[in-house]
Amino acid sequence: MTAPVIRRIERHEAARLAALLRRLFVEAYADCSAPANVEAYLDDAFGVAQQTRELDDPAHPAWVVEHDDEWLGVLQVRLPSTPPPQVDLLRPAQLHRIYLTTAAIGRGLGRRLLDIALDTARRGGADGLWLSVWQRAPGPIAVYQRAGFRIVGTTTFVVGDDPLDDWIMQRRIDAA
Repeated sequence: MTAPVIRRIERHEAARLAALLRRLFVEAYADCSAPANVEAYLDDAFGVAQQTRELDDPAHPAWVVEHDDEWLGVLQVRLPSTPPPQVDLLRPAQLHRIYLTTAAIGRGLGRRLLDIALDTARRGGADGLWLSVWQRAPGPIAVYQRAGFRIVGTTTFVVGDDPLDDWIMQRRIDAA
């Protein structure tokens, strides 16, 4: 049995990426708001056109965890980024999205994706990474804290027309 590989996502894979992001967001956050709000967010954030635009942007690299042609997870980074004011990094990058399928959790793949995000930020001249995470998502929060991220503030993340409370977290890194 082969081990999962992590590779860059290519433009022609935008539809597959959009489908995966939709599925993984629903797996993780379907209960965060009313179904109509979740659907509105999915249409806005994870449409094929939106994913194509993001893949076309060299400042928005994306990777997939792949095992025997099955996609198990995704990572998207933004270089550079404009963080909320609570982030005190001088040259921040954003850990924009990181999702794993339920079957992929606990296999060290999230750590590998975080390492790629940190390395990408470092090579891009960033002095740290920031992210936002739903305050009612204790699993991801714990993962980020174990990886050296700390809570630096709060923000509002809107799903449809439903404002949700997110933590803002950051981690300093050494620049390349």
